[in-house]
Amino acid sequence: MLILLFKKQKSSQSVLFSLKYKNATAIGRYFGQRIGDRINTISSFSTIDAIIPVPLHPKKEFIRGYNQSKFIADGISDTFGKPVNNAVVKRIRHNETQTKKNRFQRWDNVQGLFFVDKAIKNYAHVLLVDDVITTGSTIEAIIVSIKAIHPEVKVSVVTLAIA
Repeated sequence: MLILLFKKQKSSQSVLFSLKYKNATAIGRYFGQRIGDRINTISSFSTIDAIIPVPLHPKKEFIRGYNQSKFIADGISDTFGKPVNNAVVKRIRHNETQTKKNRFQRWDNVQGLFFVDKAIKNYAHVLLVDDVITTGSTIEAIIVSIKAIHPEVKVSVVTLAIA
């Protein structure tokens, strides 16, 4: 599920840039609440046990001051009523930004990037939340890491935007 389609020089670019780089975290929470409203009406989401935001590396989060995907996840939790768990998936390697990489470079750039805690086994269905999905390489790398620990878990994905 997504809310925005990213287009350069359009309002979606401004919204996403503000959320990601200008500390406009209220935007993330607002759109997260709208996503939560929508998924409340979809029966396949009713079994979700936890909401997991795509993590930033601690260094990047320290520099930026926040994780924009966490604010989207918090907004979803506000209206969807499921807990956010931002500890079960960790980014363990600091990598270069994906913004200037092609599809294949992005895939190579995310290999071995995530650690999944065994606590993931407490969940039968999780919801991954990302701000923007471009090629899907980050989401795929997280899902592969989760499935390596807990192959039976169902993973659903929501994003604010697709670029």
